[in-house]
Amino acid sequence: MQRAARWMLLAAASVAVGCRPPRTVGRVRFVNRPPVWVVNDREHVAKRPQELKQLVLLDHLDAVIFQRIPYLLAMHPRLRARAVNSVDDVPDSTWFTNRIGRRALRPAALARGPNRLPPADQRLPLTVLSTKVGGGSVGFIVADNSGVRYLLKFDTKGAPERETGADVIVQRILWACGYNVPEDDVIHLRAEDLKLAANAKIKDVFGKPRPMTQRDLDVALGKIDVGGDGRIRALASRFLSGKLLGGFPMLGVREGDPNDRVPHQHRRDVRGQRALFAWLNHNDVKEDNTLDMYVRDPADPARKYVVHYLIDFGQAIGTRGAARRRDVGFARYEDLQWALPSLLSLGIWVRPWERLERPAIHGVGLWSAASYHPDSWEPSKDYWPFHEADRFDGFWAAKLIARFSPAHLEQAVRAARYSDAAAIAKIVEVLRQRARLTIAPYFERVSPLDGFRVADGERLCFSDLAIEHGYAAAEKTRYALRAYDERARELPAPQLAASAARGRGQRCVSPLPRSPSADGYLIVQVVAQRDSKALPPLDVHLARAPKDGRLRVIGLWRH
Repeated sequence: MQRAARWMLLAAASVAVGCRPPRTVGRVRFVNRPPVWVVNDREHVAKRPQELKQLVLLDHLDAVIFQRIPYLLAMHPRLRARAVNSVDDVPDSTWFTNRIGRRALRPAALARGPNRLPPADQRLPLTVLSTKVGGGSVGFIVADNSGVRYLLKFDTKGAPERETGADVIVQRILWACGYNVPEDDVIHLRAEDLKLAANAKIKDVFGKPRPMTQRDLDVALGKIDVGGDGRIRALASRFLSGKLLGGFPMLGVREGDPNDRVPHQHRRDVRGQRALFAWLNHNDVKEDNTLDMYVRDPADPARKYVVHYLIDFGQAIGTRGAARRRDVGFARYEDLQWALPSLLSLGIWVRPWERLERPAIHGVGLWSAASYHPDSWEPSKDYWPFHEADRFDGFWAAKLIARFSPAHLEQAVRAARYSDAAAIAKIVEVLRQRARLTIAPYFERVSPLDGFRVADGERLCFSDLAIEHGYAAAEKTRYALRAYDERARELPAPQLAASAARGRGQRCVSPLPRSPSADGYLIVQVVAQRDSKALPPLDVHLARAPKDGRLRVIGLWRH
């Protein structure tokens, strides 16, 4: 009886009294069918799409000048993201596969991530086939003793473990989110474990080759960080299967790919990267750090299509800030918003990154939560899909970030094989701090109610993610409810049934009113209120399935 009484008191505290949401329903209707969770964008593409060549300097000028001017002059309205399903989530596709966002992902899964082969240092020696193309750092294309090819990259001299560690951490986290990434591992080897192929080539920045000699190899190895015991730490990134098509364009779609129908600047799984990359301080965002591959379907080799990847994460987690510029994540290369105040104050004004201290920990760069805010975070170069990102895209990313437990993060960081346990502890702690700073504002700008479902045929249940993840208190939260039929005519208001709650953030609505619509089409509007602040409304659309007449959630509209 005492437990029942406590539930009744909680129910009374959770139902808003005198707080009625504005009548904003009726703008959207959904087809009476379940939400789509898998998109068929794997239709056969008979002709290989044309490869897009990327020249770093020209691409940068294109983003800064040639695309920026017409983009700003167009003054087009900001549109909500597409490539989402009826419950405002991202379905599986050749761009994204739901992992931690929709199912329980064991922390141990992040220790391996997408990798299917053992690390390349278990199959030495490695045969050097050529140098890598592009970039100013040392790198080789190599093959292990079974013929598997890798891109081999190294830490900059004087900055051991930073770039290789950052790449693996971000690769594991983005894979857990759902993105396609290469199979990356930190490996250890010695100079004698690198054998020069008889036809090895050196390629310049434009990809023009010439024969590579042992002296060339020795000179390149002299530019990288080598341990006191002669061991070399490297990042081995396994070559992706299929034919290279280059990075995917920032704007529009890829020509020649009929499956690519949504302009990239309007894809949520692209726009939502802004909040994810801010969390990880993955500032090196550009077209040539994406990669499209023309592949054969594993289940049907006669079918070919394009799969979209994210690559090259070595400048994240404070790496570039420690090695090059302290303003990484605060300002773009050509951004004058910070330079002008500094100039007018004759250098007296202290910019936010100038007070950041580099941690004296082996392998850790300029990695901090101080002065960080997701809204003011900037990539080093303009990336136009991020200009289109809105609070709904940020909320989607925040939901993913909230699913990472400390154990998940620790496994991802341990995969980087740091030699100092203090580096693991420091990176995990800052990841947790930046996660909270990233999540909190989006859980206030968008109603963080999610996971709507019908239980026992008549109760609408949902999760309050802010309560579930510790960003709001249940005792300070109330919910205002209204119900409408298909024509937006108001029905008797349902009540919150706290006795049906099964978890800290779980709530249920019972009983639901019956709608006079032919298929029982029902709209339940929910407004969460924290103390005296009402969050934006959220409309849940329900209808009865044609086959069995059961009520089900068919759509979600966030205001």
